[in-house]
Amino acid sequence: SSRLVFISPDLLGSFTASSPIRSDSGQELKKFPLLNITDWAEQLEHLMSEYERKSWKEGHEITNWAIVANGGCAPIALKVAQSAVEKSATFEKDLTNVVISSPPRLPFFLEGTDPKRVQKSYRTLSGIAGK
Repeated sequence: SSRLVFISPDLLGSFTASSPIRSDSGQELKKFPLLNITDWAEQLEHLMSEYERKSWKEGHEITNWAIVANGGCAPIALKVAQSAVEKSATFEKDLTNVVISSPPRLPFFLEGTDPKRVQKSYRTLSGIAGK
């Protein structure tokens, strides 16, 4: 039987995790903005690797990962996916799915797009088929 686990992290520098502490010195970081896409991606990778270890100890081994990202978190998901593809990620299990909804207007998402096709897709997804 399959076991699905959902993790919804509160990334440092946002919401309740807005007072981060350096792991090496214990010093609270007060200068903002202190985080970038790579920092958040590394936090997520660390969380994933820690969860793998914890799950393994509890007898619930993780078989693969999927990331679902919304809006401005899309670049974080893509950075984690890049690390997984390059085999430089700190987690061990395969990242098999990345789902991105409402990505921000990033230049690489817009390269080579035909405005008429984009408009047609928008109309299709905004109509009955997209509801």
